[in-house]
Amino acid sequence: MKIRIKKGDFNTLKIADEESEIVFKKLEYGIVYEVDIKKTRNPQYHRKFFKLLNTGLQNTKSKIDNLEFYREVMLIKAGYVNILEDKGTTYVFAKSIAFDKMDNLEFEKVYNAVFNQIIIDIEADEELFTRELSGF
Repeated sequence: MKIRIKKGDFNTLKIADEESEIVFKKLEYGIVYEVDIKKTRNPQYHRKFFKLLNTGLQNTKSKIDNLEFYREVMLIKAGYVNILEDKGTTYVFAKSIAFDKMDNLEFEKVYNAVFNQIIIDIEADEELFTRELSGF
């Protein structure tokens, strides 16, 4: 069970969202709970990343027509990969961008690398492309 909290005034912790509030209300009074503290990634930035991918996919000249496959290809082209060597063969896989796998700082690096790769891939004007995503 996970809840999201934030630091409030006077060194208090506050429930950060409605989903966490529901979970918190189910906790028993007087029971000690152990909590791992981890800074979460901004979900809006994650959605912006998928808007970036969708825009790139809609404008690509390649024959890729699946967002999940396009995401994998762009992550690999951007160098965000795991490499496996097995019996003389090299396998390249896109790394996970799951929330629990990276913080905002690392995700920003991935976003920028993929952004730059998509600009190259679709031969877009960077300024126009940035403007298209700015409303997100």
